[in-house]
Order: sequence, then C-alpha cells, then structure tokens
Amino acid sequence: SSTGTANVSQEINSLTVSAGGKVTITTAEDTILKNVYLESTSALKLDPIVATDVIDLYCLEGIYAADKSNQVLLEADKVVLWSLFGNLGTASQALILNANLFRALGGYMYLENRKDLVVDMVISTDDLYLTVKGNLSGQPGEYEVLNGLYGGGINLQVSGDIGQEWMELSVSPESYLNVTAQNLYMRADGNVLVGTIRTDGKGNLEVACADGWVAIHELQVAGKRRMTTRDLLLGFRNIEDYTM
Repeated sequence: SSTGTANVSQEINSLTVSAGGKVTITTAEDTILKNVYLESTSALKLDPIVATDVIDLYCLEGIYAADKSNQVLLEADKVVLWSLFGNLGTASQALILNANLFRALGGYMYLENRKDLVVDMVISTDDLYLTVKGNLSGQPGEYEVLNGLYGGGINLQVSGDIGQEWMELSVSPESYLNVTAQNLYMRADGNVLVGTIRTDGKGNLEVACADGWVAIHELQVAGKRRMTTRDLLLGFRNIEDYTM
C-alpha cells in the first residue's frame, strides 16, 4: 500500500472554523498531513497537530492547548500563529512546539520549542515567555522591517546559544529583558530598563546601560569579598530578577 498526503485548506484560502470546544484534526490511515491553514473568529483550543510542512493559525482571540499536557501541541517545519486580540498559551500551560521556523503575533505569549528554533518575526503586545531546548536564532524574513523579537517584557530561557556570531538576533523589549543562554549574539533595540541583567548562568554577566550593555568580569557585593562573575553565579540564583 502507498502512503498518501493531505492538506487542511491552503495558504490563500484558509479554512474557517468556529468551535466552542476543542479542535481535533485526524487523517486516514497511511495518510500524512502536510499543511494546515485555519482561521477562527473565536478562541482556538487545540488537540495536538502534526504536519510535515506548515501549521498556520489565524485567530481573533487566543490560541490554547485543549488539555494540560507536557506533550508537543504543534509540530511542523514552520509554525505561524496569529492572535489579534488574545494570548498564545497561558502561564500554567505553554504552547509546546516542535518547529524549525516560527512566526507569531499575539498578546501574552507562553511558548516552548523542543529543538533549535529560527524566528523571523515574533511580536507580543504584552510579555513574551519563550523557552527553547536548543539554539535560538533569527533570519531575514518576509517582513524585513520587523525581524526579531518584540514585546513589553521579553523572557528567554535557551539551553543553547542565542543568535550567531555572524548574525545577531534582534530583540526589542519595551520594559525589560531577562535572558539565560550559553552564548549571546544579540542586539537589544528596545527600551531596556537601565540596570537589567542578562547572563548565561555560567561566567558571562552583562548589565544594560543607557547606550548599550556592559560586561561585568569582577564585582564586589556589599559586605562580601571581591570575586569573579563566575564565582558569583555559582552561588547566586535567579540573578536576572534583580537590577543594578
């Protein structure tokens, strides 16, 4: 028997749904789902969706997981999420992705990606919380003026590197920036609060100033001996929650 392929609508003509409950997409046996294009005037509550190419969801309200779970909710090469007047995920249940390329627009965003992730444009009108199990990088996208990450506050928890030496990731927070990563190749273009701290949790510590970031190699906490940044970070938890 041969394996077939299926698509849910197409890019130029998304399928419109209006569901009070959860949305589930299934295919026939021996059929591979390639692309999913959905739009909705109400909130979308989703069961897991797996496609080989693109998952593109356009929604006036929020996009959420139907059930609390640690499983991947959306898996595709490219995931695009648009929520004009709602949030993406919740503080208690992030949207868990397994994507290579990501683009999004929404209010509060609570997102986790289970592998290396490339973003070309992610705009949060409130706060962005993004966890990446791997590297996080950017690339020139369709909307060249808006490349990178935008948000009121931006919180990045990345197990690998952010950006690349030859292409920094553009980050534009309106109020604050919290970052944890291995190596940082990042350009902060927004109104980062002076005194904001970013670190890889190991030996690199930088503090936001009025005209950029200053790397701290040694410092002395009041009442303590002078020490290297590496020694400080060994015994100082959640240092990004503080300001200088």
